[in-house]
Amino acid sequence: MEVGQVAFHNSKNVRTIKVEKKNNAIVNRLNKTKRETFPCFQSEREERDRLERAEQKVKQKIEKEKEKQDALKKEEDAQLRSYSSLMQGQMHSNQDDGEDSDDFM
Repeated sequence: MEVGQVAFHNSKNVRTIKVEKKNNAIVNRLNKTKRETFPCFQSEREERDRLERAEQKVKQKIEKEKEKQDALKKEEDAQLRSYSSLMQGQMHSNQDDGEDSDDFM
C-alpha cells in the first residue's frame, strides 16, 4: 500500500461513483484553495506539554497555599479550644492547703 491509501475491511461496503465528464472549472477552483501543511508534531507536543506543566504548577501552588491556610486555621481553633491558656498561675492543689475541710463542724 502506498502512503495515504485507504483500505476497507469489507469491500461490499465500498460505494463507487462513476463520473461521466470532469468539470475543470470546479476542479481548478478546488485546486486554488487547496493547502498542504506539514506540521511539526514534536514541537507542537512539546509546547502543549510545557503549557500543561505550567498549569499544573499553578494548581499545585494554589493547593499548597490552601493547605497552609487550613493548617493555620486548625492551629488557631486548637488554641482556642485548649485549656492551657485558662487560669494560668491561679490554680493550686488542695493537697497543700493545710486546712482540713472536715473541721468546719
